Amino acid sequence: MAGTDETGLIGRKKVKFDQASFFLVGNDADCGRIMTLLSPLGSHFETIDAAKHDVLIALTSDATHLIAQALVATLGGNMSEGARPFIGPGFRDTTRIAAANPELWTQILLANRVATTEAVTNFMIELQRLRELLVDNDAEQLLAALTAIQQIRRGLA
Repeated sequence: MAGTDETGLIGRKKVKFDQASFFLVGNDADCGRIMTLLSPLGSHFETIDAAKHDVLIALTSDATHLIAQALVATLGGNMSEGARPFIGPGFRDTTRIAAANPELWTQILLANRVATTEAVTNFMIELQRLRELLVDNDAEQLLAALTAIQQIRRGLA
């Protein structure tokens, strides 16, 4: 994936195609042309069908945008309580993509709404599970859950 939250010339300059990963959906000839065109950049390619593409992109991009949007909206409702001075790098890192073009993301999200809805539903289930551990004051299970999640994240790096 390659992209930035900025549009226009500024955004174009920040896009990094070097070693980017691309899903290729289409016929072999067209996919071959794209691979030839982008191979000097050290790009990585995977040819998949459209349905698999939609599910993977919903999980790794589309739902991520909605989650970031929800975090910013939640903060926005609390700005009158003086939250702005306490916004740290974790929140900024997590929500950077919420600054992306809303018109573009409306189109993207609606185009992949079925898979994205499922990904968001799965996120909400996981968030609810973690919430319940907090409500139950279950330090042992919360630690186990966070440790397992940490290991998954470290495996992605």
